Amino acid sequence: MENEFSILYSKTYNSVYKKVENEIKLEIQNQYDKYAGFTTVYDLTRSEIKRKIENLQINKSDKFKPVIAWYGLRYDKKREGFECLIFEDEMQKEFQSINGIDKNFTFLKFIEEFASNNAFIDLSRSWNHFKTVYEFMYKLNDFTEFGLWNYNGNHENHPMFKKYWELIYGSKEKAQIDKKNVSIDFKIKRKYKNILGKLYDDLKSDFINTDLTSKEDFKNVLTKSSEEHKSKIYFSNFDYYSANILRKMEPIFNQLNYTNIGKSGLIFSKNKKPFTQNKLSQGISRFEKNQEQLKKYKPFIDLNSKIIKGLESIK
Repeated sequence: MENEFSILYSKTYNSVYKKVENEIKLEIQNQYDKYAGFTTVYDLTRSEIKRKIENLQINKSDKFKPVIAWYGLRYDKKREGFECLIFEDEMQKEFQSINGIDKNFTFLKFIEEFASNNAFIDLSRSWNHFKTVYEFMYKLNDFTEFGLWNYNGNHENHPMFKKYWELIYGSKEKAQIDKKNVSIDFKIKRKYKNILGKLYDDLKSDFINTDLTSKEDFKNVLTKSSEEHKSKIYFSNFDYYSANILRKMEPIFNQLNYTNIGKSGLIFSKNKKPFTQNKLSQGISRFEKNQEQLKKYKPFIDLNSKIIKGLESIK
């Protein structure tokens, strides 16, 4: 049977969970617009949830541990078949026995913080448990069904995992289709068509294999359907640079993303192997983990600045 404390707990828990869930959704969309890699977004989100937990008054002092321990004991005893969280008189008495706490920090305030703490812990657990699903959403820039789901089973059995796996990799039946039958068009935005020649010139000295990729090849791959040409683009530098350059170019197009690049088989690494979606994602992860070292590579810094300025000049 619920009492005023269990009602307050449930109300606070649900409110905090929903609020932070929405904050995380908005923040990852914001980070996507800033071209941040998913690894960065993932770590930032975990750090923010951890910060929220640490800032709670009940986590700043060991004085509250006996109360929390009592609740944990009762929670375990009632776990099987219980329908609501019950706070009994003994828990309030345990709280009132604590010495040296602010008189304004009432038992009701404790319940609110305790509910918030548990909500944060469950949010962090869900964020970690469904990391792969959120990465799929991030790659597709599709957060319409984003949620931090309370689910204790294998994440690969969750409907959202199955849905987004198929959106990125296709079903097993589709995966067997010959890639030659797949036509890819990155759909360049009309206002950017004229900057591709300049972009090629900026890339060719340090990032493009000009022996295998002419300016015409570069334009063909990026402006035409794959059925209309036989051109290919070969990068000449490390994958983490190539992956980030392609990411920086995404705003120029409607359909330039790692999934379509992988399906096209038209853009190659320095090892003359076509980039896959997974290879590009790994490149971005490596890029994010080696920021300080990469910042020392002047050709990349100069190129990064040129791409950004090129986009801004056409807005």
